[in-house]
Amino acid sequence: MTVSTYFYFSRRMFSAVVATLSLAAFTVISGCDQPAVAPPEPTSGNVRFIHTAASAGILDFTVLSGGLYVDVFFGTTYGQQFSALFSTGSRNFRVYLPSSLTTWIAEAVLNIEENKRYTLLATDQDAAVSPTLFITTDTLAKPLTGKVFVRFIHASADAPAMNILKTDGSPVISNLNRLEAREYVTLDAGTYTFKATDTASATLLTFNPYTFLSGYIYTVVLSGTTGSFSYSALNAAVYIERGLE
Repeated sequence: MTVSTYFYFSRRMFSAVVATLSLAAFTVISGCDQPAVAPPEPTSGNVRFIHTAASAGILDFTVLSGGLYVDVFFGTTYGQQFSALFSTGSRNFRVYLPSSLTTWIAEAVLNIEENKRYTLLATDQDAAVSPTLFITTDTLAKPLTGKVFVRFIHASADAPAMNILKTDGSPVISNLNRLEAREYVTLDAGTYTFKATDTASATLLTFNPYTFLSGYIYTVVLSGTTGSFSYSALNAAVYIERGLE
């Protein structure tokens, strides 16, 4: 093969290489122009924990593989702003006595759904320190202006089925059984002094006056004992759900 022939083939080979590299560069550059595909956002639900077990004193509350709250006092709420801790799926919640995370005294499994809200209550079973965990689903609706949503939960170990009456004696809830959470009722915003009676109309508890603000959502938990046990007497605590937003 002559030198001129070799040069001819070399030029053709060089042109092919340049064309190949140009195509590869175009492909790479074009690929850079494509928008990056963001990973899907993790889904979560909101769970709050309310300590309503008067027999138990201070508790520690855990979520297996995702959270620990220590020294939870009776009547307090934890978890209003911790939705990121509770990704969707099955979650195991446990309650322990303080500084004793080796032996749990109550357990509940909750299947958390996307954008749902839940309330988990530690409630009394009897005089012993043996609370149970009660789960209820919270509302996502919002009351109209001038209205409020109020839900009542019976968490007393020994109180009978109860009726809840308004200030004027008109009924709000009838025959509320133990470990029952009724549907939210719509009330006018304002101050109420509710009364809890048994089904024979005997007064069990007169609530302290409470002002319910327009547009807010509330859960009222009745806990404690009517006299069978030595811990806190029957009481009503009002918890605001609006803070979950």
